[in-house]
Amino acid sequence: MEEHREGPRLKGLKIPTSALLFALALAFAGPAIFLHELGHYVGGLAYGEEVRMTASSVISDTPTSSYPPVQRLVQTGLGPVVSVLLTLIGIALLNRHWTVGAALAVAAPARFVFSAGYLGFLVYRALVGLPPPSPSFDEHTVMSAINLPVWPLLLAELLFLIWAGRKVHRALPEAGKWQNWACLITGTVAGFFLWLAYIGPILLQ
Repeated sequence: MEEHREGPRLKGLKIPTSALLFALALAFAGPAIFLHELGHYVGGLAYGEEVRMTASSVISDTPTSSYPPVQRLVQTGLGPVVSVLLTLIGIALLNRHWTVGAALAVAAPARFVFSAGYLGFLVYRALVGLPPPSPSFDEHTVMSAINLPVWPLLLAELLFLIWAGRKVHRALPEAGKWQNWACLITGTVAGFFLWLAYIGPILLQ
C-alpha cells in the first residue's frame, strides 16, 4: 500500500509539495557547489598551496599538472567525494524528511550529469575512430593521477546518479510524481544559476 505523503503545514496552511521541493532544491543548489569547491580548497590548504575560491572553482598559484600524483588525486578528488557524501545524506533523510532528502539528493550530484554527457561524447569519438581528448576537469585529473582512462569513473558516476535518482523516485508520492520531479530539476538549475551568476561572486569576491 502506497504511503500518503504531503507537504508540511504552516499555521494551518498546507504548503504545496511541488512548491516546497522547488524551494528546497533552489536553496540547496548553491551550497552544494560551495561545499564541492570547499573540498578542493581544503585539500589545497592541506598540501600548503596558495589557493582561493571562486563561485565555481578553486584557483591555485601552482598548475594542477605539476602536482605530484597523490596530491592531484587527493586535492582534485575531494570535491566529488563531498558531492557523493551530500547525496548519501539526502538519501538517508528520505524516510523521515523526504522533501529535504529528495531536494538534497537531486541538487548534490547534479554535476554528475555533465560526466554522463562526457561519457557519451567519449563513446561517440570511439565509434568514429577518434582519440579521446585531454580535457581538464575533476574526473580526468583524478584518473590521470593514477594513469587510468577516465571512462570507468564517469561510468561509476552515471550509475551512482541513476541509483540516487531511483531512490528519490520511489520516495516521491505517486500523485504528482512527475510534477515534483520537474520542480526538483528546475529548482536545482535555478539555484545553480543564482549561485554562479550572483550569490557566489558576491560572497567570494
